[in-house]
Amino acid sequence: MLINRGADLEARDEIGRTPLHLAARENCVESVKILLAHGANIFSRDDDGWCALDYAGSEGNVEILNILTSHSSFINYRDVMLVLMQMMHFF
Repeated sequence: MLINRGADLEARDEIGRTPLHLAARENCVESVKILLAHGANIFSRDDDGWCALDYAGSEGNVEILNILTSHSSFINYRDVMLVLMQMMHFF
């Protein structure tokens, strides 16, 4: 795997998204777990200020939200509530 060969977990695309942002958006559960296990920064924000929680919430990816919120005790619960309110518009 690329991670084992030193891939940059915080590499960014043209709008500042990290691999964790993209995995959260695309509901790639195993990828999110692997990235977090190898130290991906759950708090990284893209150029628009979005974090992995925002991407998961915008797509209604509840399992990813659960993984992200259980991964760190330092999650900003205001952010979680904003994401959950945003998700209500999708259902």
